Amino acid sequence: MNSPRILIVEDDPLMAQELQLRLEMLNYGVAGIVASGEESQLQVAVLKPDLILMDVVLYGAMDGIEAARQIHLKHDVPVVFLTAYSDKDLLKRAKSIGPLAYLVKPLKEKELQLTIELALSQHRMETHSRQARIELERRVAERTAELEIANQRLQQEMAQREETAKALLERETSYRILFEEAPVGIVTANAGKRFTSANPAFCRMLGYTEDELLEKTFLEITCPDDRSENDLLTEQALRGEIHSYRLNKRYVKKNGEILWVTLSSSLIRDNAGHFVGFLAVVEDVTALKQAEALRLEQEAAQRRALVREVHHRIKNNLQGMTGLLRQQMESHPEVRSILEEVISQVNSITLVYGLQSKGASQQLVLTEVLEAIGRAAGEIVGGGNAPQFEFRLDVPLLVRVDEGVPLALVLNELILNAFKHRSTDPTCPVRIVLSGGVEGAVVEIFNPGLLGKDFRFDTGHCLGTGLDLVKALLPARGARLEIFAENGLVHARLTLSTPVVSSLDGERNVNASGSS
Repeated sequence: MNSPRILIVEDDPLMAQELQLRLEMLNYGVAGIVASGEESQLQVAVLKPDLILMDVVLYGAMDGIEAARQIHLKHDVPVVFLTAYSDKDLLKRAKSIGPLAYLVKPLKEKELQLTIELALSQHRMETHSRQARIELERRVAERTAELEIANQRLQQEMAQREETAKALLERETSYRILFEEAPVGIVTANAGKRFTSANPAFCRMLGYTEDELLEKTFLEITCPDDRSENDLLTEQALRGEIHSYRLNKRYVKKNGEILWVTLSSSLIRDNAGHFVGFLAVVEDVTALKQAEALRLEQEAAQRRALVREVHHRIKNNLQGMTGLLRQQMESHPEVRSILEEVISQVNSITLVYGLQSKGASQQLVLTEVLEAIGRAAGEIVGGGNAPQFEFRLDVPLLVRVDEGVPLALVLNELILNAFKHRSTDPTCPVRIVLSGGVEGAVVEIFNPGLLGKDFRFDTGHCLGTGLDLVKALLPARGARLEIFAENGLVHARLTLSTPVVSSLDGERNVNASGSS
């Protein structure tokens, strides 16, 4: 089961980053971080989080309470307020929005986790209750409609018994005129699903003559992918389980082209109520389908452009944060090593968003991520020395979008450690080897050095702060890390597979299977 994804709305960058780390350590996914009520309105529709942690007091024209109210009007997303204030008027406004809970800063980890789980659970129960009510109303409406149709048919059958032969002849004449002149296709078929008549409009749609169609069943000219549903509905009608049906389907025209239609079919019965055949009205909706496909593509292009812009803005904000940290590092050399590590982590996240903002699909190429992080780490703590890269990939590999930031932080810590503990001998540089194929990849980082005799990464024994972070950020599925020493080298081996990484063909297959 996927971890719940949480959107953080907090205008204090350090508080937001601390909250993100806490959530990720509790195995929640962070859908994104925004700093204003206005921006949260845009991001809820794009990121579709499972829950929102909303700071009550935000800079800008819209505070957290108004932002939550706007979100409730448009989206079904639970909100938990964050506040450091106890102002009665503020709390009264907050209560009117109907949040699921409040958290008072500073946050306690147990209280944070418990509040989130209770909020998600309550929202799920409310959602299930609402869906059950809607489903019941839908079933009642469907049953009412079926009873109405049955009642109308009964009345029609009673009226038909009272009509004279003259009236029957008049109706037959009217039907023939309608059949011949109707702008939509009208066909009849027998129990064997073979056509028994087809009007001129239907013949023009398919490019067949009526005589040619009378030699075929309607399944023969139906697109193979649509035959199963069409056949199932027909059999249900023959068994008396349904009286009529309506579906969108595709015909294969005589010249091989595909024709999208909406088909409405019902049973034909004689005066005694015996089955005579099927009557179907067929409307050509190919133009509507094409217009719908174009509209969906345009909407998808707009969404992609919006996501790229979001990544670009995040990257710019992170770069600004890096600049401020560099200024502090120059002013306070006593904390230089600490700030170098923080800058490196922020740089890693910035690189991810920078790469995502460049492409139309926001896909991350594993080699680009690894190279960018390695070179950046070399600039910060390696004295300008870039690591040696060796790539042995059979196919390009992509990093799943929501795993980009955690993976970048893991790689950053491993490469930083390699630079910090490497030999000062310039002939012994940090070496990074990337190998793999369609099944996954292995990232190996080598640097001269030794490990403590009690060091155990698998049990978490004798790990530093950086490796503690690595252990917390490492994805639960699709990633495995080993760190050991041999032949005078410290060797970190990170094995990656799905769902963290995938080949380009694999990504296409996933997208294809999810489309209709």
